[in-house]
Amino acid sequence: MNENIHINIEDMKVGDTIRSFYLVKQKQIKKTRAGKDYLALVLQDNTGNANGKVWDDADTFTDMFSAGDIVKIEADAGEYQNNIDLNIRRIRMPLEQENIDYMDFMPVSPLDPDEMEKELRSIVETVTNPFLAALVTTFLNDREFMQMFRRGVASKTIHHSYLGGLMEHTLSVCKITDFLSSHYPGTDRDILLTGAFLHDIGKLRELNSGPETGYTDEGTLIGHMVLGAQMVRDRIRELPEFPEDLETEIIHTVLSHQGEYEWGSPVLPMTREALIIHFVDNMDAKQFIALKAAEECREDGNFTQKVYPLNRTIYKRKDSSE
Repeated sequence: MNENIHINIEDMKVGDTIRSFYLVKQKQIKKTRAGKDYLALVLQDNTGNANGKVWDDADTFTDMFSAGDIVKIEADAGEYQNNIDLNIRRIRMPLEQENIDYMDFMPVSPLDPDEMEKELRSIVETVTNPFLAALVTTFLNDREFMQMFRRGVASKTIHHSYLGGLMEHTLSVCKITDFLSSHYPGTDRDILLTGAFLHDIGKLRELNSGPETGYTDEGTLIGHMVLGAQMVRDRIRELPEFPEDLETEIIHTVLSHQGEYEWGSPVLPMTREALIIHFVDNMDAKQFIALKAAEECREDGNFTQKVYPLNRTIYKRKDSSE
């Protein structure tokens, strides 16, 4: 039995004794078949999530902490449906002198944020249209915006759902659209790069980025495409003599990038640039989902279980070095 004081969630194994701090991502009071209350938790650190249950004295802990708090647990690691399931015996809040930092419990992008920002700037700063270059610059030179952008998540759970995920996803979309701008003659590279950079900025208002990622009220009621379009239009209003037709095209790329009405787009992409941004955005998200599903699958066999966002199983390619 492993009795290390701290074990990262991704490293937990059946039989481990866990004595460490984790962020409470979800908290629910449930009932057993016999009608007895128990506490069901989803715990998180910067390596992943794990389910945990308090079977005894659940009422004692109900008012002790809330979702979003960090707690110290003592638990035994078991297994349920091929996933780690923690049998939690004790819970307490951190002491002041323990200096717990929320950032240590939030999943983060594997890419360096400084390098991502540097590469992103090197691409979008090549926009030559003076009006679009001015629009891009208003965002890049806004320190508060860029701090939020570097920290933002790209989704609640589906893809790039960690700190820095929004910039990682945006950078990928910009790099791919930059290539496609030369691959498909006649497309407007400046519109492509500007739209790629700005397509998801509404997520900074749609989603909060911790300690528990979730939807804001305006994110739920309005959605990131409309919020993003509002943010872009507000900046354009600060730029004198910005051409109306150019504004319409950029706003269109933001509003249409989901690509389908049933996916939340208020309009369908109707320009070549908007079509490219939609397909690249969709491809980048789905590649992330497929890769993550294959990497995180703990089951035997050559395929994952059904990945619901993709509506299929994913083949786990064998390592050729084995």
